[in-house]
Amino acid sequence: MARTHKATKSRAVKDATHLWVQGTHMKKGALHRALGIPLGQKIPASKKVPKKGDSAKLRKQKILARTLARFR
Repeated sequence: MARTHKATKSRAVKDATHLWVQGTHMKKGALHRALGIPLGQKIPASKKVPKKGDSAKLRKQKILARTLARFR
């Protein structure tokens, strides 16, 4: 019985970590608007680097953009 419980738990953990992007609550174009870049253009890598004066939200958006760029 314990083995079934463990298998179910590990599957739930795997599913949750597998779909981590859906939990980021991204808003389409928010980083483009914050950086002043039109939606059709790519954001340069130099603008995705978090800076000291950035707000916490902008910092998280830049870090996520850098992470997702590696998936392409």
